[in-house]
Amino acid sequence: NTESGEEGNLKDDPNESPRARSSRGLLAELLVVALGVFIALLADGWREWANERGEERRALEALSTEFAETRASFDRRLALYSAREQAILVLLDVIRGGDVPDSDSLDVLFGWSIRLGSFDPPTGALNSIIASGGLQLITDLSLRSALAQWPRALEDYNQVESVYENLVLNHYRPYLRENAGLPKRIGEASVFPPNSVPVRFSDLLSESVVEQMLRELAVYSGNLHRSGGPMLRLQELLNEIADRVAGTT
Repeated sequence: NTESGEEGNLKDDPNESPRARSSRGLLAELLVVALGVFIALLADGWREWANERGEERRALEALSTEFAETRASFDRRLALYSAREQAILVLLDVIRGGDVPDSDSLDVLFGWSIRLGSFDPPTGALNSIIASGGLQLITDLSLRSALAQWPRALEDYNQVESVYENLVLNHYRPYLRENAGLPKRIGEASVFPPNSVPVRFSDLLSESVVEQMLRELAVYSGNLHRSGGPMLRLQELLNEIADRVAGTT
């Protein structure tokens, strides 16, 4: 009958040759081995993925700490840059006929105009990640791109600032020391200590060399702040990186 015929199909065919049965058994064994290899590959892939995500998490934690410190430092520097640029603009306005501040104010303005502001944030975590090729572990493509651009943006900024520093250290400060009794050492708290040397900075404003120096300083200070300039580019990248790493940790 039909049922007995179906049962017969499920059993080994007594007429099947030993060679055919051996081939069928070998095929079954190969399938089992292939399945085992496939499962092992899946397990290895998962472990590799988990390891990479762990490395990414540790990298992001280090970057979060580093760029939080960098942003705080940059905000402090930005206040210095703004005060310095404003002092230069006020001095140039006085030269053009604007109101002359009192002697103490002129001291302060000249002091701010020669403040230096190179930006040297910590980069140990990022440099280590880039050197080890770990940047490719960052799955956020926008963050990865911003991190890759950061060293060049920092270099571009400091190149412009270095020109400003060269003008101050090699031209502006020596001139003020010679002609206005500028102290040899510039303190953070007081650029022009009271009663140190009698000076009349208001007299310097009529000197063409001082006006030229101030104009040069204004140009490079303005280059830093201009739209698309190195400072704004640095600030944009810094905010993007700091916000993204903080949002992924």
